[in-house]
Amino acid sequence: MTFRVKTFVRPDGETYPMLVDEHGMPEFYPTYFITSQIRGGGLSLSSMEQHLYSIMILYKMCIANSIDLEGRIISLEFLSIRELDEIRDCCTRRSGRPQNSDAISLAKMRKKRKGLAGNTQYTYLTCIATYVKWLSELLLARKRFDLSTAKRIGALYDAILIRRSIPAPKTIDNANGKGITKEQELRLFQILRPGSVENPFSNFGLQFRNYLFVKMLRALGPRRGEVLNLCISDIDFSSNGLYIVRHNDVIDDPRKRQPKVKTKERYLILSDSLIAEIRYYIIEIRKRIPNSRRHPYLFVVHKSGPTLGRPLSISGQEQIFKVLAKKNPDMSIHAHLLRHTWNDRYSEVMDENQANSSDEIEQWRNLLQGWAQGSKMSALYNARHIQRKANEASLKAQNELENRCRVS
Repeated sequence: MTFRVKTFVRPDGETYPMLVDEHGMPEFYPTYFITSQIRGGGLSLSSMEQHLYSIMILYKMCIANSIDLEGRIISLEFLSIRELDEIRDCCTRRSGRPQNSDAISLAKMRKKRKGLAGNTQYTYLTCIATYVKWLSELLLARKRFDLSTAKRIGALYDAILIRRSIPAPKTIDNANGKGITKEQELRLFQILRPGSVENPFSNFGLQFRNYLFVKMLRALGPRRGEVLNLCISDIDFSSNGLYIVRHNDVIDDPRKRQPKVKTKERYLILSDSLIAEIRYYIIEIRKRIPNSRRHPYLFVVHKSGPTLGRPLSISGQEQIFKVLAKKNPDMSIHAHLLRHTWNDRYSEVMDENQANSSDEIEQWRNLLQGWAQGSKMSALYNARHIQRKANEASLKAQNELENRCRVS
């Protein structure tokens, strides 16, 4: 039996994922779990998919080892140590999960030698532990649920969690460097300049759309979903402003994976040149694309075919960066990297402005990035800049010591 995670768009516009078998039929308990615990808990589409991919790994391991998970739970024959280790190993091996959510076979998972990142394995096992605990409590609620059973379920939950690898702290990840350098940034926009002989995209209209999309990511530091979610009505041309607001689960949005605004809604001021480029794209390029007037979203598909004129999708923007990566293989670039780059440049600009306190600087960062005041995200994104400044101070102190203690 094969499984895959399939995403549906409900009649009310909500995007909803399910774990389905080879016939496209939803699996009952995973669907019940996602509906009642994850969606019902107000978590995002990404969280729902994350749990479903984790559950898929669990069920594939069970099928490969002839384990009837529900039957074993009802008979109080919980998973053994060897079986728990097998789950851990399946979560550790790279699954080769495709972006289009095609089925993953356990045999292919086992053939992959390169392991998953510790953070991914940690997440998979956390989701599996949560699901197994929920499923056990559900199946045993009316029959054999007593104090002894509750303790055994708790022990099973802990046994799965203890097999997680410790993820690397985010502060260390960010300190090691996420944003691109100024030289790389210059090179990126040299390639993206509309009309440039180096531009890898086919025509001027497509070149200008991609240039503007990447420039907005770099200039404003939003998440990619926030830019894909932008409507023309969100742009305030009279005041050079832009509203980042939620347009979640819109019926008129034809995208199966509708981009989301994860951070707080906010109003950003744009430079004269950026607002002029947005106006040019809307008036001179976008309106000439067939079907583009059927929806309000700013960025549209330029490629001929059934999606021509529709809102630019998540996979469509990913393709932009894949093409750029082929053009310049020395620079690994993706949308979120530009959010880190914005934070690097913001820190540098604030360092030059000594008139403001550190608390004010971080309050402004939280506001511009859509984080709540007092959020720890500011510190995470600023970690690389802090590390660089600390290294500079350390080298300066070492050089001063060398000058004082130089042996002639």
